[in-house]
Amino acid sequence: MPKSILQLSYKSDLSLLINVEDVMTMSYCGTTETSPEGPLAWCFNPEGNVDNDYSKPLLENPSRSRIEFCRFIIRFAMAISLRHNSVFVLVREDNDGKLTNEVLAATCCVPPNDKRRHEPGIWDILCMSLRSGIDFLSFPGDISSGSRMEALESAMKVCHKQWAYDRHWYVCTFATNYLKQGMGYGRKLMEFVCRMADAAKINLYIEVHGRKNQIFCEKNGYQVKEAISIEVKDSIPLEMYGGMLIMLRTPKFDNPSLPQ
Repeated sequence: MPKSILQLSYKSDLSLLINVEDVMTMSYCGTTETSPEGPLAWCFNPEGNVDNDYSKPLLENPSRSRIEFCRFIIRFAMAISLRHNSVFVLVREDNDGKLTNEVLAATCCVPPNDKRRHEPGIWDILCMSLRSGIDFLSFPGDISSGSRMEALESAMKVCHKQWAYDRHWYVCTFATNYLKQGMGYGRKLMEFVCRMADAAKINLYIEVHGRKNQIFCEKNGYQVKEAISIEVKDSIPLEMYGGMLIMLRTPKFDNPSLPQ
């Protein structure tokens, strides 16, 4: 593995795990200058983005409840991936070449399996909470009950089953530090993930939203398989850029080894 990319588990340094959680939370949350994770922004508040476009920044600085909403989503993803040692993080090197705990980009992945491990039970999450010291069960009580969230989860399950029916790597969350976007850090981490899948000759599966994210993934070899428009009664539909995009990347065999 490249020196600046770390593979984390629940045994990793707790302060680094907390930094990963914070960076991914704020990236997904968005600000008045950076875009949020589109479908989650739609779930939380369909009218909270510029032009009601979830690929654009927020109208106002994120509220505490919005931050905690996104934090729960990230904690849930970490609970799944840390138990499989499949949280990958790009950290900053200092002037002496030593690694720091500053997180530049991070991704939670689910490795190839035949048991749909991206859908853990409550016992799995409780065990992960006890092992890591992070309280994965501490979240606002109304998050899981919203009709938009339920509709999104339902659509994701259907698409995942349809397009990722064989063994594959699932990139369930991917984020660049919102203070460091546009510097190539996300690209560097995604290139590593792609090379990892190539070495294993395994497909990569990801859900994205917005033209910018679509182009980013296409540059890394992903292809759009389906665009989903999710509609919920008495709510603005998730339609910008076709809604949520299902993307799949088939392995490339000309350069199968992992980067050093």
